[in-house]
Amino acid sequence: MGASNNTYYNCSKCILVGEFKVHATAFLIGIDEKSSDGLLYASLDYGFSATLNYLNMDLVEKQMGETPLCFFLFSLDKDIKKIPEVVKLIRFNKNKNIRYAPIVGFTKSPDPKIVNACLQFGFDDIVVSPFSIEKTLARQKELVGKNISFYETSTYFGPDRRRAESPNMHRDKLHPKRGEGGDYRKVVISRNSKNGIELISDEYHKNDENNSTSLGQDAKKIIGSAS
Repeated sequence: MGASNNTYYNCSKCILVGEFKVHATAFLIGIDEKSSDGLLYASLDYGFSATLNYLNMDLVEKQMGETPLCFFLFSLDKDIKKIPEVVKLIRFNKNKNIRYAPIVGFTKSPDPKIVNACLQFGFDDIVVSPFSIEKTLARQKELVGKNISFYETSTYFGPDRRRAESPNMHRDKLHPKRGEGGDYRKVVISRNSKNGIELISDEYHKNDENNSTSLGQDAKKIIGSAS
């Protein structure tokens, strides 16, 4: 099964999470069968119910009718100028199944500046070569079936990785304002195949009444300036 530009479908392939089978779609940005690492493409093709080339959010919303849970998988080695634009459409989308969807970057030769920028944009994980089916499935399992905290501050919106205990998660330089100091919003979500994204809690923390801020605006500026 190769990535398709215009096919919507759901098949029997799945991500194995413990004893459960989680059906999900992978939208690929900059990853294709011809130019990408062969093992990476094969592992992604194997690990999801559907693999589709990302074209626009209309395609994403239509596919969510088949698989509410969708992943966005980026190449950090190709078409990197597209990253800020697409991530902005994901992380600031009104549809919660898109806004809190897993975003993962794949790279053969990690550039520290690009990796750090992607983490600030709100990526969930960065996977570095060598690629394999086992490695891909293990990283996917880290992003579903558990509570995940998202933080929104004046300069950041994305998942909280400060308390990540898994040795598999990429640990590069973390964003300085991930719920520390100032006003912030903490949203706890859970990802699953039935509903896509479930909101567990949504808390707003205002630490300084004299210093109100429009949360998320600076984060949008950061993403916009990187393009």
